[in-house]
Amino acid sequence: MQKFGAWCAFISATIFFIGLIVAGFLPPPVPSLPPEQVAAIYQNNQMGILFGGLLIVISAGFCGPFSAAIFMQLRRMEGARPIGAYGQMASGIANIQFFIFPGLLMIVAAFRPDRPVESLMALHDLLWIITMVPWTVGAMQCFCIGFAVLSHGTSTTPYPRWVGFFNIWIGIGMATSCVVPFFKAGPFAWNGLVGFWIPATVFGLWMYVMWWMTIKAIDRDNGS
Repeated sequence: MQKFGAWCAFISATIFFIGLIVAGFLPPPVPSLPPEQVAAIYQNNQMGILFGGLLIVISAGFCGPFSAAIFMQLRRMEGARPIGAYGQMASGIANIQFFIFPGLLMIVAAFRPDRPVESLMALHDLLWIITMVPWTVGAMQCFCIGFAVLSHGTSTTPYPRWVGFFNIWIGIGMATSCVVPFFKAGPFAWNGLVGFWIPATVFGLWMYVMWWMTIKAIDRDNGS
């Protein structure tokens, strides 16, 4: 069951990015598009956006077991006072909603693509702002893991010390998306290098690295 939880990271991240591709939202549309062009996106790719949104909602279901698998290994490492384990678990649970909401907003917007363009534009803006801006819970999950590992980690503990530094740098990298509300074009917009590609890359990197390192931690726990 612990290995299933670890594998959920790989499954969740893969399904999430596939959902974006199916919806035609990787890379995201430029925020400065006029409402008529935004409406055309949903009208011309209604089924793709519906299926992509559904995949993203499905990806959210795998986040909980993944956080639980990390919790088990951190608790084993921290001992009697596993504040890092509980902190990352709480943040991981809170972060699940930011997997669910983007998919739901895609589905709602594409469900009636013939609605007034102003309403569709509002849903579109909400979709991308809620995808990129709430970086704090994901970053806090990384910080809890990072400081727990740096406080207790050695070469023989579930997670080596470099995993602690890795998590702290990932949490800092996620913070770049806080610029998204202030720009509608350029590298700081929700489709730009700083606004999207850096946080999206560090998010994917974190999911895949923590998947693999948690698998290895479980193997060490089992004496494999």
